[in-house]
Amino acid sequence: MKKTLLILVFLCFFISCKKTDSIYKTVEVANAKPADSILNRVDRFSFNDFICKVSTSDTKSKIDFSSNAKAKDYRAIISEQYDSKKINFAGHYIVTTWGCGKICINGAIVDTRDGKIYSLPKNDFWEGIGNKADYESNSYLLITSAIQLAQDEKGNLIDLHNYWKWNEQQKKFEDLGK
Repeated sequence: MKKTLLILVFLCFFISCKKTDSIYKTVEVANAKPADSILNRVDRFSFNDFICKVSTSDTKSKIDFSSNAKAKDYRAIISEQYDSKKINFAGHYIVTTWGCGKICINGAIVDTRDGKIYSLPKNDFWEGIGNKADYESNSYLLITSAIQLAQDEKGNLIDLHNYWKWNEQQKKFEDLGK
């Protein structure tokens, strides 16, 4: 009970501190039905809003660990996931993720054409990118989430999202809330 109360206090503080133009979205607690959950959420953006063509090549370039200094610390997990996965993001990238705490993940994307590595964006309000990342092979959209930070009095999960668009020309993620 104390832990739940502490989490709710933190969440109320977080919500009261955020800007009105923030990209974060919470489940509308007042209108929530008992069946509402993160599985039934309505996203602010759709993967179809940022469609791209997916490469049909099965060839993957060798990973270029010199392209991202931080990636060298995660060489094993990046290599393992890159080797075992097919293109899963923005037409020719492979998303790799790893844990960074109890409810936290970090990650990177690897370009299958040249092996260059780019870090996933970090959220300003929670460690890493949250604890969930959603993406599709044919879309430039990345949705990061902090799931199960708290529940309302009916047990509905409060799910915070961050929306990012991969800018292929600049090779960086753009925060869609700004």
